[in-house]
Amino acid sequence: MKNNNNSSNKLKIIVQGYDVSTIEESVLKIIKQTMHLGLKFSGPVPLPVKREILTLLRSPHKHKDSREQFERRTHKRLIYVFNINQSHLNSYSHLQIPHSVDVKISTN
Repeated sequence: MKNNNNSSNKLKIIVQGYDVSTIEESVLKIIKQTMHLGLKFSGPVPLPVKREILTLLRSPHKHKDSREQFERRTHKRLIYVFNINQSHLNSYSHLQIPHSVDVKISTN
């Protein structure tokens, strides 16, 4: 029964964005806050990069072989925080993270 209680106090944080440097800065802010609260954590674990490639014709009517390719890479980091309660969870909402970084927080 202890394992079920321990898993319910686990917080899963996924940080994702297009720029690696802003992601790393955001991850450092989250880790500093976690260490300030005295909580145990695991990570950041780099997850696989999602690559999206878009191919467009340069000319709409002629020269079909002439194309342009654009690429967008989404970088992700995963952090687990253990033994967390509601007051700890509220302290994460006050972190100032750039708008270009998406942070998803879920509890198990």
